[in-house]
Amino acid sequence: MSQTTNNPTKKLILSINTSNDFLDFDYIVAELTQADIDKIRKLSEVVKTAKQSIDSAVYRIKMFDHSVTTMKMDYDAEPDEDGKQPLVEPEYGRIDCCSISVSDDDFMWSFYPKHGDMSDLCETSSVPLAELDSFDAIDERE
Repeated sequence: MSQTTNNPTKKLILSINTSNDFLDFDYIVAELTQADIDKIRKLSEVVKTAKQSIDSAVYRIKMFDHSVTTMKMDYDAEPDEDGKQPLVEPEYGRIDCCSISVSDDDFMWSFYPKHGDMSDLCETSSVPLAELDSFDAIDERE
């Protein structure tokens, strides 16, 4: 989805943390619309309410969300004008059980590689909710 003035999106390029060194992807790319941002904020409010009314040990709410795309670094290409290495779709980038996890102050995605096992859990870095205040992109590429 391209960014327009009528439908702005917030682009996230987040690194993936996993114990599996043999995955065919390095990052996820997500483009959040205003509706997505509103949903994340509402989920955060649910967590805050649950902490106050149910138990202070409540810390996250998690729901299925398959809106992310896995990508890998294209080391054959020249870095772009910002000095960032371009990304390409991986050959084996399919994922299962993708979910977004929202706390009272941040959010992140987790998933498993398709045909992987439960020890191959992948998680993105967490994003502070304050980052949703602008439509500036977040890009964790080095």
